[in-house]
Amino acid sequence: MMQKPLSICNFESSRDKKDHTETSDGCLHPIERFRMILFGGQRQTRRHEVSSNLVSAIIIALFLTILNRVFLPKYVDENQDGRITQDYYLEKLPTDILFVGSSTVYSGISPVILWEKQGFTSYDRSNASQPMWTSYYLIEDAVSGIGSKKPQLVVLDVGFIKYDDEFAEEPSNRKAIDGMRTSFSKLRCALAAMGENERLIEYIFPVLRFHTRWKELSASDLRYAFSEIETNHNGFLMNFIRTQTLPERSNGRYLEKEDTELTPRNVEYLKKIIELCRRKDISLFLMKTPSYSDNWSYSYDDQIREIAGEYGIEYVNFDDQSDAMGIDYRTDSPDEGNHLNLWGAEKFSAYLADYIAEHYTVSSHSGEERYRRVWEEKVLRYEKARESEDGA
Repeated sequence: MMQKPLSICNFESSRDKKDHTETSDGCLHPIERFRMILFGGQRQTRRHEVSSNLVSAIIIALFLTILNRVFLPKYVDENQDGRITQDYYLEKLPTDILFVGSSTVYSGISPVILWEKQGFTSYDRSNASQPMWTSYYLIEDAVSGIGSKKPQLVVLDVGFIKYDDEFAEEPSNRKAIDGMRTSFSKLRCALAAMGENERLIEYIFPVLRFHTRWKELSASDLRYAFSEIETNHNGFLMNFIRTQTLPERSNGRYLEKEDTELTPRNVEYLKKIIELCRRKDISLFLMKTPSYSDNWSYSYDDQIREIAGEYGIEYVNFDDQSDAMGIDYRTDSPDEGNHLNLWGAEKFSAYLADYIAEHYTVSSHSGEERYRRVWEEKVLRYEKARESEDGA
């Protein structure tokens, strides 16, 4: 007898059957229909089932990846430090100096100036309110991942080490972590940085956090989801504001505070950074970027210097060297000396380039053609941005 062909028809009677490939009247289950389309009309075998499940997983992952890119904030017109993490991966040549820290780094250190002064290649891997644990995992990601270009020197700004162990700020976390490539470093970073109301799954699939942005999506969200735009200069963000006013105090003089003991978690991650760089045979320089702020303590300096001494590394607080750099916080800061603006950053960066050249072994690439080609383009874009804003 000729076997009755399987028909693609109504499926209503199949719910109670154990074999869900057919309905009671010989019709195909919708999932089976889909699999037959994928695999050339053949009835599912175990091998085909595994293959189809794999294909389905890949399709779902691809779909989520696209949604993630579309729904994530683009940080083009505002909060541009949100692009610093992801833009690091676009570097064509090795980064010999990695600057890590909070907003005082991306506002205060200009890699273009270090290139022009000493031929150093560098990048500011920093974000607003970036705690020590986030800095640790950004360094780990930079030196440990597949295809990583190990720096010769890591320069860690310790200015944010004074905050407590429970510090968690979701906007800053998102800007620092969402741009990290998928890795165990990213997962560990999210676990370390998350506040009590944040969820790990939303860092794995950011669309789950940002899906409500659908009401405000624009053409630029689609355009920048699949193309790159340069909003920073190797992590440096130009600030053209001049504060003009200053509180009455002296550089490097701080208000005495009652509780100035570094917290256990900050000390733990500082030591983890030191030990990571030691394992990877990377030089480490601890410093505090110059500022006019009194939100610091001599006790912090003493504790950091003691830890640095235990490991035989250097710590320098540049606050009291501002005069030697020629910094005038009335014109070289946007916010009464808490951060440096463009002009202050250029003065500090020139000073820092010479300091590093004198105290550390870092390659100068100013005489290498392939480096000159890339960095001349960076310098040109930097100068255009500087002139357009400065003259505005």
